[in-house]
Amino acid sequence: MTTSPLNVTSVPFENLLKDEQVRQHAAIWPTAVAGSAAIGVVVAAVLWKIVDPVTLAVWLVLLGCALAARILVGRAYARLPSSPVLDPIWIQRHRLVSFLHGCVWALVSIMLFPAGDVTTQTLIVFALVGIASAH
Repeated sequence: MTTSPLNVTSVPFENLLKDEQVRQHAAIWPTAVAGSAAIGVVVAAVLWKIVDPVTLAVWLVLLGCALAARILVGRAYARLPSSPVLDPIWIQRHRLVSFLHGCVWALVSIMLFPAGDVTTQTLIVFALVGIASAH
């Protein structure tokens, strides 16, 4: 009699996969927040003299709020009791703040994209690629 490779531990493979995804999301959020903040500072420093300072400040406030939300959700996972059961509420919140964080970064290409400055446009594209690949 052989054991199915998808159910080796008597826990369904899908549950093990979801638990591992949650564990990885919970492990990398500090690095993701720090990287996003660092790239945000670089983008703001480059764009400060090119775009409207008020628009840039609004975007920075939105980024700060998104990062604060990611920190709150990430720290909430650390306070959860360790359990082999996936916490669906935490992962929903994590996905929501990740989506909002992505929306804030997408606003760079709408609010802050400098018309006619190819060098700065290229920097923004690389910043967006870095954010997209890191999350």
